[in-house]
Amino acid sequence: MRLKYANFLIGTGEAAEAKAVLDEITREAPDYIPAWTAAMQLAARMHQRAEGLADAEKILAIDSINYDALSESANLKLAGGDTDGAIADLKRLTGFYARAPQIKYRLAAAYLKKNDLGNAEDNLHQAILFDPEYDDAIMLLAELELRKNDPAAAAASLAQLLKRRPMAGPAAFLLAQAYRQEGHVDQALVIFQRLAEAFPNVPTGSYLAGMACFELHRLPEARAYFEQSARIEADYWPALEMLVQLDIKEGPPTAAADRVAGLIQKYPKAADAWLLSARVHLAANDDAGAEADLQQAIELNPTSQFAYLQLVRIYLRAKQAGKALTELNELESRVGSPATLMQVGMIRDAQGEYEAARQAYEKVLAIQPSFAPA
Repeated sequence: MRLKYANFLIGTGEAAEAKAVLDEITREAPDYIPAWTAAMQLAARMHQRAEGLADAEKILAIDSINYDALSESANLKLAGGDTDGAIADLKRLTGFYARAPQIKYRLAAAYLKKNDLGNAEDNLHQAILFDPEYDDAIMLLAELELRKNDPAAAAASLAQLLKRRPMAGPAAFLLAQAYRQEGHVDQALVIFQRLAEAFPNVPTGSYLAGMACFELHRLPEARAYFEQSARIEADYWPALEMLVQLDIKEGPPTAAADRVAGLIQKYPKAADAWLLSARVHLAANDDAGAEADLQQAIELNPTSQFAYLQLVRIYLRAKQAGKALTELNELESRVGSPATLMQVGMIRDAQGEYEAARQAYEKVLAIQPSFAPA
């Protein structure tokens, strides 16, 4: 009865009161697994990782093959970055539930966190063998195959999934990616067109169809799809960016400037609008106008890597390496990406500041040891 009351308290958000009740139950009945299980799940919900793991260990001391304890322990270890520990728990589960596709899927996801593609692939194949219609496993395997540059294998499995579930948008998107990776942009376009028709209130399908048309040099169709995307969502910036790019490419010269002026008037606090304006100025070789727009974009979005890097390019063209480094150092302090640090090092290197360049490259390798350019 008290356990039901504790679960009621958990359901109503009274976590502290529920914990007090569960503590009382486990003190009086230390081998009562349902109370420990509720306490473990409450700790997990409250992001109390150490306490949840301790509760799981208490359950496993009583029942070494307890599914809930091993499963929750794996979740908590993954959340805390202990991928090896999570894999060990999931492997223990497979020893008792050898044909459970969900466990194989979770093992695969854990191996992917370690970038262990071989073990991830093996477990996904097993999950699909045990449940041929396990869509999440099929899609994760397709993503892995795309990473391995095997789009044909990804396309084959996704095509089968879509025969069963023609309206599965994420699977269709992955299939289109596979076709594009194979170089079959025309086939990807067919998928994107279907997505646009199936989800008429979502701008992504129209935008992707437009991008495929753009790659195929079918510019009027691309423009029509981008405009359709922008009608669905007026501030869908990827489509607006492509429309500005087409305006610049096709003319007349004022078309892009007029479009961007309208966007800035409508969205004066949107950094993306100012970035588009900077693109128009750069296309017209107006570095001064672009500089002002980029500074405005940074003011609105201080972590805009694109804005900083465009400013750097402007300053380097003007032989103002000092200003370029100031912007890169500012971006480094806000974002600290390997690409940014690499550019800092390259500029220092070009200026003959070799020790400062070395320090920048070492920072890159500290963040990403496999970053080949450093």
